[in-house]
Amino acid sequence: MRRKLGACLILAFVIGGCGRDERRGGDSQRLQITRLERLTLHRADCFGECPAYTVTVESDGQVGFEGGRFAAVTQARDRVSALELNALTDALNEKRFVDFNDRYEKREDGCQDVASDAQTVTLTVDFDGRSKTVRHYLGCRARQWIPPVNEQPKARPGTGTPVLPPNPWTPAPTLEPGAVSTPFECPYPLSLLHLEERIDSILRTGRWTGETRRAYFGRCASQSDRR
Repeated sequence: MRRKLGACLILAFVIGGCGRDERRGGDSQRLQITRLERLTLHRADCFGECPAYTVTVESDGQVGFEGGRFAAVTQARDRVSALELNALTDALNEKRFVDFNDRYEKREDGCQDVASDAQTVTLTVDFDGRSKTVRHYLGCRARQWIPPVNEQPKARPGTGTPVLPPNPWTPAPTLEPGAVSTPFECPYPLSLLHLEERIDSILRTGRWTGETRRAYFGRCASQSDRR
């Protein structure tokens, strides 16, 4: 009787465990975007010359651009290939878009600092019969660290002014005892910044905005994804 009861308990545990695994697997699958129905990226005004615009891409590849302040054009139309649509879906899944919070605007959203007058980027994605919108205020910042250079600065000939070797801007996994890193701030989360930049790159919005990419954000985009 005890053996039969023990066997039943083991069987129930195995079945229950399998059921939990199947549910987890289902959740994991739902977190992957399989059918991109529409994507809209909106960049609002800022206190400065940030190009404001809205770009939308449909499931058939049709692209519409509406330019606002400081954009080079007010309207444009284009069509992207199936390969580029797949690249958008891959970028959304790589950065786990469906896992982002609905907003990153205040300290309670995870910002370490909040700067004023920055641009807000709103990304809305319709996929697999669902819709998700993320508001990303680029004044929401988190500190990043430039790794120390492992050699002594050399003096510029005839001046005595130290000259540092070029910094590769790659994150250091660990710091040696006594080493000092230099902090700078990037929009938080970096993975969302990476995704926004990737979408603009795939859709080639720069030809309509006339925007030269800011070196500051370019430096941030080269940092690792810490989300």
